[in-house]
Amino acid sequence: MSVGIRHDEARPERSLSVKEITIHKVPFNHLYADLSYRDFFARYYPHRDGRVYAATYSFDADHFDFWWRLEPTSTFYIDRKYASQAQQFLRRFPLFEVYAVDQLHTKAVFFERSGVLLVGSENIYAPTSIFAEVMIETFIPEDQRPNVIELIFGHLRGRILTAKYGVNDIRIHAAGSSASGRPFLPCHREVPYWDTIGPPPVLGREPFDACLPPPNPEPRKFHRWVYHLSEYNVQGQRCALAFDRGYTYCGDLDESALDWLLLNCEIVERRSGTGPIEQSPTTMVKDRFYRYHPIASCNPSSTDYWLGPVKNTDAFTHLFERCPGDG
Repeated sequence: MSVGIRHDEARPERSLSVKEITIHKVPFNHLYADLSYRDFFARYYPHRDGRVYAATYSFDADHFDFWWRLEPTSTFYIDRKYASQAQQFLRRFPLFEVYAVDQLHTKAVFFERSGVLLVGSENIYAPTSIFAEVMIETFIPEDQRPNVIELIFGHLRGRILTAKYGVNDIRIHAAGSSASGRPFLPCHREVPYWDTIGPPPVLGREPFDACLPPPNPEPRKFHRWVYHLSEYNVQGQRCALAFDRGYTYCGDLDESALDWLLLNCEIVERRSGTGPIEQSPTTMVKDRFYRYHPIASCNPSSTDYWLGPVKNTDAFTHLFERCPGDG
């Protein structure tokens, strides 16, 4: 079976009617000189602020340590010159929606739920400004937020980037961990967002203060290993999408990585492939990537596999590794 691949983003064409917006009754305008992005994002709280939209010409994720706190389906636009840096970032946080845009020069950050908008001259490149920069922070009323997203980010059409792994990226959880003997990928070294931000408010219960962590969150087991594979045949080339035990997307696997896992792991179950997950207002947040992923958004998988541990771990002791939080 040979299937197509979507090279461009899956967003509809931008409405040309949104050229400018006047925001009335803004409660504040806050000016920053030489902003510290580390300080700015330190106040971010996912249940209050929601998904992040960000556009930045230059981008260097390695200088920041707040990524694990951001809503993991947030959308970033970076100049195509920094596509390789963004691709390395996606290998750590594959659920982010990241586009490489030609001639991008916009510098803006928007918090979808709280309506915070930051616009100015500073790139998301260093913890503190390395040039003379000015940024302005303001608030967007709820009824204006879709128009603001469209105005600032809607025309930034570019190439969608995805997390990509090869056979040399595969590691095995070392003996003594809760996932002993199971294969994992670079993204599994990161702090799991779903297990650290605490549960969202539940209808019928007293909501916690959105500015504070939830009280006494219950400890959870991290599901940081490759549990499910969806295999595709793209223009005659085999590849796969990897998912963890919670069916959260972990990234794309090339043919070498796919074959290694199928050869060396227990195959618990094998089924005929399925089509893309339909998107609707009730679609789970973790499945949002099916909207834009260049393969999964428009193709059915050919075969789906459920993996157990590596069969002969003694042959791969050089791949053993312990991840932070293993227990």
